[in-house]
Amino acid sequence: MVDKAKSMLKGWIISFIKNKDAFFGNLDGIEEDKEGYDLKATYKDKEEYIIVEPFIKGFGKIFEKIDKEKNISIVVFNSI
Repeated sequence: MVDKAKSMLKGWIISFIKNKDAFFGNLDGIEEDKEGYDLKATYKDKEEYIIVEPFIKGFGKIFEKIDKEKNISIVVFNSI
């Protein structure tokens, strides 16, 4: 069930990023499973690394991926 939820949430955030870019027009591309992150969105002026974790049981493995030099986004469900 977790894999299905993660896949659905990953699809949702990809659609969200693309729809948001329809207004701004600065997205160069989205790659899956890059550099240890679930997604990497490349814009004309920055890179955004995205962690997709539908059900957070602890922040340990999320904190391991946080890097001060990178723009990091964490995507989770807002309810259980």
